[in-house]
Amino acid sequence: YALLATPGGFALLVDGVNRHSGGALRVEGARGHFGAPLTIRRIVVTTALCRIELDGLRLEWRPRALRERRLEVVSLAAARLALVELQPAPDEPLTPPASLRLPFGVLVEAFRLDELALVKPGGTLRLLDLRGRLDGRGGAWTLSGAAVTTPWAGARGALTLGKDAPYPLAGGVEL
Repeated sequence: YALLATPGGFALLVDGVNRHSGGALRVEGARGHFGAPLTIRRIVVTTALCRIELDGLRLEWRPRALRERRLEVVSLAAARLALVELQPAPDEPLTPPASLRLPFGVLVEAFRLDELALVKPGGTLRLLDLRGRLDGRGGAWTLSGAAVTTPWAGARGALTLGKDAPYPLAGGVEL
């Protein structure tokens, strides 16, 4: 951890990821370190089916919470997230996971995404100004204060999803 808590150590980690990922992961313009707020200009993940492009990432978190098996994020923001379909997914039926639990609690006090672009060969769907709060401590995932602007209308809402099958879902949306 000590190496990652310095700007030089974080730069070494990013360089290693870029060199050893076989081109599947590329990180550009990383500044900061794991012990303080950090920014990353661009992250690109490429698989056989899709490419994920994340621009303008800003993260402020509480690394000491990891000692208590919690991931606590004060602020998570990005300018743009693009999910680009490179080829259609197979028509195989999806199987649900055994659980939605993680081995640690998660709290994201505030997240914001300026633009989400869902890119397919037939066109692009753009969702703007996504924001909210995510709490994954306990037996459910809770999304609150959520808002988004779609091509059709703005929406606000909240959602709770149980972590265990049959994954109870409750919530509401206002347009």
